[in-house]
Amino acid sequence: MKLNRTLSRQLNKLKLSTEDAPSKEKWTLLLELLNEHYDQNDEGRYLLERSLDISSEEMRQKEKLNKEITLQLAQASKLAAIGTLASGVAHELNNPLAAIKGFAEIVMRGVDDKESKTFKHLMKIKIASDRMANIIKSMLKFSHKSTSETKQELELSCILDETLEIIGPILRNDNIHISIYKDRESFKTFGEASKMVSVFQNLLTNSRDAYWDNKIHSNKSISIQFMTDNNYNQIIYQDNAGGIPDSKLGSIFDPFFTTKPVGSGTGLGLSITKQNIEELGGSLNVINSEGGVKFTIRLPVSDLEESSSPTNSIGNVINKNSRLNQPNVLVIDDEPDICSILGLALGPFMDVKTISDSLEAKKLIDQDHFDIIITDIKMPEVSGFDIIQHVQSNSPDSKIVIMSGNLNTDCPKEIRECKKILKLEKPFGNLTELPAKILNHTIDDDLLVDAA
Repeated sequence: MKLNRTLSRQLNKLKLSTEDAPSKEKWTLLLELLNEHYDQNDEGRYLLERSLDISSEEMRQKEKLNKEITLQLAQASKLAAIGTLASGVAHELNNPLAAIKGFAEIVMRGVDDKESKTFKHLMKIKIASDRMANIIKSMLKFSHKSTSETKQELELSCILDETLEIIGPILRNDNIHISIYKDRESFKTFGEASKMVSVFQNLLTNSRDAYWDNKIHSNKSISIQFMTDNNYNQIIYQDNAGGIPDSKLGSIFDPFFTTKPVGSGTGLGLSITKQNIEELGGSLNVINSEGGVKFTIRLPVSDLEESSSPTNSIGNVINKNSRLNQPNVLVIDDEPDICSILGLALGPFMDVKTISDSLEAKKLIDQDHFDIIITDIKMPEVSGFDIIQHVQSNSPDSKIVIMSGNLNTDCPKEIRECKKILKLEKPFGNLTELPAKILNHTIDDDLLVDAA
């Protein structure tokens, strides 16, 4: 049999002679068998190739997802660190702020001429201090863990105001105009305040980012409407930042989904927002509308009955056909200025002793009996929690009042939830109301003596 040159060369390489080569008939039979076998396994081969393609694609998707998750975890870690830092800074600012605000109020009491420049300057210090206090409270709400927060009645419009204390200046600097409309005065629901702060924060931040991403530099406006619908509060949030592509609108609440450029967003904001609203018993919907995005939030109206009894003043506490013996009060705080302010504020109504050394305070508690013990929580050497335990063990009849610049994180849960312990947050509110607040909480039959 004659073989072509190529086949002859291959046989030579294999050290086979042309005489060893199969006949043409055998070659043809072999090729037919191979072709038949190949055809029979065509479907299996296709499935194998397809499965390999799918496996490769799945591997690429998983690798991409792992990278995204790694980025999200890194971002979440940064946010947690910022939250811790904000909480710590806010806590440390509250002590000097309480001193500034408190001394301003004390000095204002001694100014008889309410039209004088001195009184007006002091009033400006007080107003500025109140503004700073509100900003710090908002910062602390941003850093709170909602799992440890007590549920309470919330005024939704007030929470928006608190959020704007933090974000408002940033939005104004970007020339973003915010309009707020209400069809009534009060919009109350029940839940954790930090969840609603997070909702407003995420919506406002997303709008700001959208204006930048879409290069919108004029006529930037956000409208927030509060209204009622049967037993629900309804909040309609709308911007004109360009909206969301319709193809992506159904996915914006999915975790890790974002329409922002790579590295610009976590993909968690709206997912957390929806989760927070649903945990408050509400719902969140979104549509594109009028050149932007429109979110509709529905939250149940709080069914808590409002208290009709007026807040007692110091005069109401004392004048109940009874005479109040001045209780012995011990104030413990490692900040001498706080001790001074409380001494001046409570002194006219109570026999007040102040001390800045918590270790010495424990000795005083062992030596003397105090009707009321007011203690800071975070102190060196002996903490307020140690003081409370010492009082409960050695002077169980003493009433306890605790104070802190951040009650939510400084106080253990059992103290926060204990109704027998009065909680005061620094900086204090109106100092003129503080004595009545303390006496209202701590007064009992042992401190009341019949006028007769």
